[in-house]
Amino acid sequence: MHLFIDTTEKITFGLLSEDFKWLEYFFDPKIVISTKLHSLIQKMLDKNGIDFSQLDSLVYIAGPGSYTGMRVAEGIAQIVEWQNKSVFSFYHYEVPKICGVETGAWIASAFKGEMFLHEWDQKLEENKLLLTNDLENMVDGKNLFSLRGDLELKTTSTAQMIELNSQVIFNYVFKNKMKRKLYYYRPLEQEFSKC
Repeated sequence: MHLFIDTTEKITFGLLSEDFKWLEYFFDPKIVISTKLHSLIQKMLDKNGIDFSQLDSLVYIAGPGSYTGMRVAEGIAQIVEWQNKSVFSFYHYEVPKICGVETGAWIASAFKGEMFLHEWDQKLEENKLLLTNDLENMVDGKNLFSLRGDLELKTTSTAQMIELNSQVIFNYVFKNKMKRKLYYYRPLEQEFSKC
């Protein structure tokens, strides 16, 4: 069995069978990430009659996301690694490509009046931070994706793609032994610089 965690924004986690079908999937937009995650995971394991030691691996989203949220998932990943379990990770903006989308753009609010943009096609992949007002011109006419599909622009939710295409996505992640470094919206020296 495999545990999945996404703390890039809000809280999502779930339990996957050996063949990457959801045994249980949880999302609650109201819960603060750091206050409840450990106890919620334990409740899910208990409900399914699974001890933490029975987990084969952890898969988590490594970004892009907020510093605080992503550090929570990374902390759990370190605990899992100490237990000699496998840990895999991938980025939200990789989900459409894993599902066969050849060209598009993934966008997210990067706070501080900026938007994060990841664009790709067969020749190019590029990440940018843009002022919110400049985004619409940059993505006009593109196939758009975002974490939850709740931005002003019409986008497809990569969180929902993960929920609906678990076998395709997690088979790909495991086959390619994906383990991405945490990706924050901006470098830490910029994120924590004095105003």
